Amino acid sequence: MVEQSLSDRAKNIAYDLMDVASSFREEQGEEVQQMFGFLIDNTVQLVPGAVFPAANKDHLAAIVQSIAEEKGAKCVFMVSEAWLSMNPLSGAPSKDPARMEIIMITASGEGVNLMMTRQILGPKTLGEVEIQEGSAVSGRFHNLSGREGMN
Repeated sequence: MVEQSLSDRAKNIAYDLMDVASSFREEQGEEVQQMFGFLIDNTVQLVPGAVFPAANKDHLAAIVQSIAEEKGAKCVFMVSEAWLSMNPLSGAPSKDPARMEIIMITASGEGVNLMMTRQILGPKTLGEVEIQEGSAVSGRFHNLSGREGMN
């Protein structure tokens, strides 16, 4: 049996997480609660974002990265709802009146940097899954593992 690369494993886990998050919206019409996943050995340990005592999003990112490094996580995932702006001149997505509401899954690890999104079109209606990898992915939650640049 051929062992799966970390990049392929991370992508498969991200699709699984998107399936679960999507079911909250499509089947139950519920908001997706923020979660973080730490890939340790061959197991993903999921932790609700609400358990972290962060003062703001930057502080939260620093806490998650610290935990990932302490646990030796090969890859870190974030599941969340977010706003996405397609207008680079608008600044923060909260300032863009044309922003999109999305479900977002990020994954970062050694040689792994991906973001998977799915637009929320209505309480129980979602768009198609889209994925970006590599340098196209940026933001405060894009390198939670602290290993992204390592090869």
